[in-house]
Amino acid sequence: MKVLHVAHYAKSGIITVIKNQILCSTNPDIQYSVAVFDTIDEDLYKIGQTRNVSIFFLKSGKLSVFRSFLDYFRLIKKIAPDVVHTHSYFPRMLTGFLALFGGMKNIRAVTTIHNDYPYFYNKDGKSLLKRFTERCYLQWAQPHVICVSTYIKKIINHVYRDVHDVSVINNGISFSLKEDHSTINRGEGCIVITVGRLSSQKNYDYLLDCWSEAVNKYPESVLWFVGDGEERQSLEAKVRKLNIESSVLFMGWRNDIQSILKKADIFVLSSNYEGFPMAILEAQREGLPVVATNVSGVSDIVENGNSGFIVTKGDKAEMVTALSMLIGDQVLRLKMGKKGQLSVYSKFAIDGYIKNVESLYSEKVSY
Repeated sequence: MKVLHVAHYAKSGIITVIKNQILCSTNPDIQYSVAVFDTIDEDLYKIGQTRNVSIFFLKSGKLSVFRSFLDYFRLIKKIAPDVVHTHSYFPRMLTGFLALFGGMKNIRAVTTIHNDYPYFYNKDGKSLLKRFTERCYLQWAQPHVICVSTYIKKIINHVYRDVHDVSVINNGISFSLKEDHSTINRGEGCIVITVGRLSSQKNYDYLLDCWSEAVNKYPESVLWFVGDGEERQSLEAKVRKLNIESSVLFMGWRNDIQSILKKADIFVLSSNYEGFPMAILEAQREGLPVVATNVSGVSDIVENGNSGFIVTKGDKAEMVTALSMLIGDQVLRLKMGKKGQLSVYSKFAIDGYIKNVESLYSEKVSY
């Protein structure tokens, strides 16, 4: 069975989900390939070479949608997959049109909804268009819809009322308990880390406001941003405006995120919306306590007061208080980090995720 994963960006939590599935799958009967509408990413390309998985980088952009569709059409025709598994709006839109024009004959469609996207609710023209084209995709491609949390499933059932082929499969992560996080030497001060695309979704503008207060109390601590994106310049300007340059580091995209997480003390997620944040799973795997806003998927992973703190989205006082409590108490950090590590290991191991998704592929193909 040939399965094609299709995503928009080569650097995202969605790609992390796809990478984990490819790297940890042991099913010899499934041949994976990946297509992204983005520029060439060396890390993704190397993983493809390591696992003998074909990686395709297709054209994208507001002025080249037709070119993207043609490239995608040619790719589908070339590799003839049994399953096309899309992971975001742009690939879903193109797959819908592909089905409309007969390009999905004898191909089963699967899609994963990874986030509680604003266009599900907003009433502006762009959001209305996105909902319309997604309804077209659901009608034309007849996909099975995977939701990463029960909350996301409720949203999908509300927004797209005629969708019935829906299931909930939580993301999973590869895991090892061989390393004790508490033995790592970090020196003076705390390293607080966040991982994600520098975009409005992550609400890093709010995080910097919170950090400027927290670091006044703990001036030896630093905040690391791992990721890149369209808001980087404005965020760097804000750091200068707040006069906190010495306590903030923008690291860009990194291929050694696991190693970087091992050097950190606290993970923070300040998002406006999520689905089931892979970044939290990765942080908890390395034994980090978590401070996160109360967006979709967070409460499924973080136990408030035990493995971290869940704060009200946009509430500056709550975020500053939570960060300060953890920065100022090493015993609490290690205690919460260990609880989170054990929890994510018992609930979200990658084996269960792969078994559920690959069983779904087999079921759809044999149907």
